[in-house]
Amino acid sequence: MGCAQRRFHARKQSQQKSYWEINSDLSTSIALNTNARGLKLPGGEVLWAAGLQVRQLESRTDINDPFLTQQCDWPLNFTSQNGAGSSTLPALPAAPTDPTFRGCTPDGPGAFVYNAPVYSSYNDQQQTSFFGELQVPVLSNLNFQLAARREDFSGGLGATVYKVSGKWDVWGPLSIRGSYGTNFQAPGIGLIPGRVTNGNTNYTINGLWLGSQTVTDSGIVPETAKSWNTGVIWQSQGFASDHKLRLIVDYFNIETENEIGALATFNQIANLIFNGTGGTITTCDPAVQPLLNRIVFNAGCTVGMNSVGTFSTIRTSQGNGPGQTTNGIDYQFSYEMPIGPGDLSLGVTATQVTKLFTGPTKLDGILISTGDDRLGTLNYTSTAAAAPEWRANFSANYSWGKQNFRLGYNFVSAVTDERPGIQYGENGRNSGTWDFTYLLDLTEDLRLTATVNNIGDQAPPPAQSELGYDPRIANPLGRTFELSVKKTF
Repeated sequence: MGCAQRRFHARKQSQQKSYWEINSDLSTSIALNTNARGLKLPGGEVLWAAGLQVRQLESRTDINDPFLTQQCDWPLNFTSQNGAGSSTLPALPAAPTDPTFRGCTPDGPGAFVYNAPVYSSYNDQQQTSFFGELQVPVLSNLNFQLAARREDFSGGLGATVYKVSGKWDVWGPLSIRGSYGTNFQAPGIGLIPGRVTNGNTNYTINGLWLGSQTVTDSGIVPETAKSWNTGVIWQSQGFASDHKLRLIVDYFNIETENEIGALATFNQIANLIFNGTGGTITTCDPAVQPLLNRIVFNAGCTVGMNSVGTFSTIRTSQGNGPGQTTNGIDYQFSYEMPIGPGDLSLGVTATQVTKLFTGPTKLDGILISTGDDRLGTLNYTSTAAAAPEWRANFSANYSWGKQNFRLGYNFVSAVTDERPGIQYGENGRNSGTWDFTYLLDLTEDLRLTATVNNIGDQAPPPAQSELGYDPRIANPLGRTFELSVKKTF
């Protein structure tokens, strides 16, 4: 029986004694029975293990900061004059078309238009899981592993997953391996069926920051996946008897289902509603356009009106969306040999993604997206990360007594910007950086390490975003130097 607890605490405090405090607690208990023996096969005994895990996660946010919680653009009860000789007006939310409008819209923005109000909150989640594993040595050169796990989360969410994998040592240096299994993504602590989250969004159709609301579907289920892979392994001597060669090639296929996320972005809904010439509404009949039920108009719907000053909030749903298919090939190569007084090892690892496709999406019966081929694109307007076709790393390591020299190269292939029109850096650029690390063991318990990252001082590939590059695939730092000393006691 084991028990572990981890606690995270952060506090922000200003001179005015306002604060923003976050506390997270995680408690885990495990009961486990391992290496239990069972049936004997030609390859050896069948081994099994089983266990139970219980987790309790709590997260609390306490906020006492007007900058983060103020709902209007001025303090409560502040008043303003509507021109010379007019009466005093209260600071109440009003539609942009109202003569008393002073910037505090019904969606209740934060102190600045970019900030939604932030409130104190508390979330907790309980999780229980049962799991079991089997090791089945069918023959001396053929063995399988089987595993299954049942997870149950508070809120009625749960999933059962399993995996079967095996390896066959065909002959001498050649082996074949493969696996098939299912998996799931644990729901976040804030994922509560029926929960409503308010915020604000920059709507591209009118260039305004207005209200946005996300409602979590009551019938949401965990995101699951099916994956399989197969590969070959070659391990032998190299060009000489004291050389070692290793080559691994694996093909993988991953299919996700019930992906958790927003079923439509706020901009997608706005563009489908204001779909007429000049961004105008073509129908006010919800039977024709069901998405109209997801918009809060300031003064009702009128055919032909545009999106400027006519609505305050759009509501979307967080639920189980389309699946995604990803497949590709992993490559691993290493070669070790003695040179002079030390040993040299060369290595290459690379991943080639050959397919990355997201299925069609519907909301309220309306087709939001027919599906997207995301491979090789920036994916800036979606929840997906940038998807380069190739990622690779090369390393050359020389070990000589108490010294170690390592040279590495990191490569990411270019991605194109899928947004319409001409974009800054729209065709992307292959990126690659060289790094060098020197390590010296001065004594048995004292180590010196010196590193030069990005030796060529390469800038990240340009991309049209707030930062001018995509932080999901690139590092903005140029050439940097690091020096560290490690002492053990």
